[in-house]
Amino acid sequence: MDSKGNPFSFALTSLANGDGGSYGSYYSLPALGDERIDKLPYTVLALLESAISNCDGFQITKDDVEKIMDWEKTSDEQVEIPFKPARVILQDFTGVPVLVDFASMRDAVSRLDDDPDKINPMVPADLVIDHSVTADVVRSESAVQANMELALADRAEVSIIEAYLRANKMFVDHDEPQIEHTYSSYLELDLRNVEPCVSGPKSFDSKLYNCRPHDRVPLKDMKTDWHACLDNKVGFKTVKLA
Repeated sequence: MDSKGNPFSFALTSLANGDGGSYGSYYSLPALGDERIDKLPYTVLALLESAISNCDGFQITKDDVEKIMDWEKTSDEQVEIPFKPARVILQDFTGVPVLVDFASMRDAVSRLDDDPDKINPMVPADLVIDHSVTADVVRSESAVQANMELALADRAEVSIIEAYLRANKMFVDHDEPQIEHTYSSYLELDLRNVEPCVSGPKSFDSKLYNCRPHDRVPLKDMKTDWHACLDNKVGFKTVKLA
């Protein structure tokens, strides 16, 4: 990890692996020695870690870090803070248009007889397709177990992530004493007042015609709603079995 020119290089710490060795180096938030860190929300801790890791005095300055550190005071103010993530995860609905944009730009560069590989994101990105499942092992009675073992095979990566989050006070273990964090607002939810619902097509109702087909349906009305859907015409609001 390059710490040249980073005013927080003193916080660069070795991440112990528990076997006397090291996973590598990381920027330690506790090493900053600032008690304000203990009460920062976890999302703000992630912003702070990103800021000190990439602080170069130009794109990210010490003043930027101070704004994040002093979140309890600056959260109600209109202040700009830098965000330079190590990786971006794109959900399928929003990620596909990004890929299309990149593909279009790469095609344009190629038509200009230049190298399309010049058009790439500066930050590594992963596209998550949450409507698809990849199976490495199929057509076998042991396929389920084999796929589970493959998915959980690299325990080392899990251990690294847990060790890092614990070291930077971003790991939540409810069996351990908790420090009360400070938030800009608090919401209370009484589950006794929450009506159980499911998503699904509603029965036809001219007053509700503009609702989406996946709008919620109260669980107590599900049976009636389902039968009503079967008796209505095919359309935006309804389904019908032939």
